[in-house]
Order: sequence, then C-alpha cells, then structure tokens
Amino acid sequence: MANWCNSRYVFERNHEDIEKLKNLIFEARKIVKIKQDFGPNWLGNVLVTAGLEDRIERKDSLEC
Repeated sequence: MANWCNSRYVFERNHEDIEKLKNLIFEARKIVKIKQDFGPNWLGNVLVTAGLEDRIERKDSLEC
C-alpha cells in the first residue's frame, strides 16, 4: 500500500527562473517518461525532463 502524503514547497527566486521551473513541471506532466504506477504526476518525471534521470536512485523500484 502506498504511503500517500501532501507537501507544500515555496520557491523564491526571480520571476524568470520561477517561470522556467513552472514550465518544466508542466512539460514533465504531459508524458510518462518511465513506466511506473504513479502516472504523470510522479516527481521522477520532472527529473527525467530536466535531464537528471541519473539522480533516480533505483529504476527497478523507481525511488525518487
């Protein structure tokens, strides 16, 4: 059984950087890049979209 929780993050930076991050997140949610059970909202999709797929600890269990 999944351990679901909610988190809230606040990013403070200049407007241009925040817009880039927002666009990256929206782009990451369009397509599931690695097969997993969480769908497009899995945070690992953001890492893959940002070119940081190597930061995913274990692809067999998709720890992110």
